[in-house]
Amino acid sequence: MGGPGPAVADGWSRLADDVSTLQRDAGEAIDRLTALVGAAGSVDVSGEQAALVAAEEGALLLREVCRVPATAFELRNYLHGPTESATSGAPASTGHVLLGDHRSAEARGAGSPGRGTPSRS
Repeated sequence: MGGPGPAVADGWSRLADDVSTLQRDAGEAIDRLTALVGAAGSVDVSGEQAALVAAEEGALLLREVCRVPATAFELRNYLHGPTESATSGAPASTGHVLLGDHRSAEARGAGSPGRGTPSRS
């Protein structure tokens, strides 16, 4: 039996470049998330459709790795529940992270005055 084929070997040889590109492209979002988590007493992570799984995993990582209280929500339920208590004038005690294309959030007016200031990632 031979070693890995050329496509596999080529993929491994590009791994360092791919990771560097990801770090560069995601750097701004990571910086925003780091500031949000550092300033918040807890974090709500919400997503719609396929992004819900990422929201659940993100909340789990925040709880287990960062030891930050975090909860995942389906976006439509979140917009009609917990986000109602978020106001732009209140001290920031809960960070809000929305994952996905945010059409539901934009239609609902999240992020506008009186509706809180969810972060978009």
